[in-house]
Amino acid sequence: EKQGEFPGECMSKTLKINGTDFTKTFTPSGYTVAYIKRLGSNGGQMKDGSYSEDVLALKAKITATCMPLTDNAQSELLQAILQTQYPTLYYFDPKEGDYKYIETMAELGEQKYRGLGSDQKEYWTGLVITFEER
Repeated sequence: EKQGEFPGECMSKTLKINGTDFTKTFTPSGYTVAYIKRLGSNGGQMKDGSYSEDVLALKAKITATCMPLTDNAQSELLQAILQTQYPTLYYFDPKEGDYKYIETMAELGEQKYRGLGSDQKEYWTGLVITFEER
């Protein structure tokens, strides 16, 4: 989904894992995108006191917080992520200004069993997933 032109029109940005749309699984405020510099060995402190970086690549790091999830919803999400060693992520890259696919390494945070909700379904909360581009 696209973001509106004016404040207040923002909709959730699409997030797909291995081709399956999990946008509604994550909080409405969306996900965060950061960029990590992968450095080589040729940077460092120079004789004149300046510092030089040997940047080999700039890789995306996407962090997404889950909504409270039922047993089935959480299981579906975890299976999608863990079905392959390097899950494919489809997300909006602010640097590129468009959606793109990347191969990632996923880190799963802790999940807490919360018990029955007001709808008499059992829920898990607290899951934060970090995808780091390979």
